[in-house]
Amino acid sequence: MGPAALAWVSVGLSAVGAATAAYSSIQQGRYQAALGKRQAEMQNMMAADAYQRGAIKANQQRENLARLTAQQETLYAKSGLELTAGSPSSVVVDTVGLGELDAQMIENDAAREAWGYKSQAQLYLARGQMAQDAGYMNAVGSVLAGAGTVVNQGADYKLWKIGKA
Repeated sequence: MGPAALAWVSVGLSAVGAATAAYSSIQQGRYQAALGKRQAEMQNMMAADAYQRGAIKANQQRENLARLTAQQETLYAKSGLELTAGSPSSVVVDTVGLGELDAQMIENDAAREAWGYKSQAQLYLARGQMAQDAGYMNAVGSVLAGAGTVVNQGADYKLWKIGKA
């Protein structure tokens, strides 16, 4: 194989190498984007679970509160105390108020937990998109670098050919 053929083989290999690197960069970026999307989906599922668990716990708190106030009212009634005024009424009202506050705190805690998961989901999506964009940019860089190499090799061959003449 002569020098001309070797020069063209070298140019071809450089072009194939650049194309392969570009393709690889794009595929890596796509993979990272898909991974980010899947991780975001998982985080959103965890957020939904946090909301659901919070609602269940808050309802349990309210059911317990209803039982407690019913017990209080029953005990006061058995004792012959008037429930519409005075200390027994204040105790029942305070119990209801504090119990509902507990239920709302449970819901608020669940909402904050879910917000954390949703924030993480957005971060995963953004990272995936950035990785995909970087893959495309790396592909462009690979193609440009490969084109530069091909042009340089062609110029070197032409200079060699001129020098030989």
